[in-house]
Amino acid sequence: MTAKTLLKNQIDKFQIEIFELSREMGLIKCTMLCKESRLLVWIEDDFGDFDDNNPELNLLLALYSFESYHESKDILEWANETGISDLSPEVLAYYKSLGDSVKFLDSAGFNMEPPISYYDYHLGAGETESLRRK
Repeated sequence: MTAKTLLKNQIDKFQIEIFELSREMGLIKCTMLCKESRLLVWIEDDFGDFDDNNPELNLLLALYSFESYHESKDILEWANETGISDLSPEVLAYYKSLGDSVKFLDSAGFNMEPPISYYDYHLGAGETESLRRK
């Protein structure tokens, strides 16, 4: 199954929609609707790929945000990986909500494993380019 198909299946199964709220600190702050729950996710978009007309790619970018949280041992490591230097109250609150979001998605049976590795995505390897095409 292709990465695009896997992502589309997740979108359909969990009724996912991702909406841009703002762009700050080099991140796209988004609301992710998932089975009528509203989750906050800050997306890194180094290549300008976020596009309202490409929900599969937007979900992939959100999955990288969840993966970054999951793989970090603490908020300092996560902030460093994300490029956030100021641990403001907003950042602290988001980090806590990110943990709650990961727990919610995990308990709902949501597969948080990105179908394209972060490394391949940054290299534009594998299925990355086909996913970038709408």
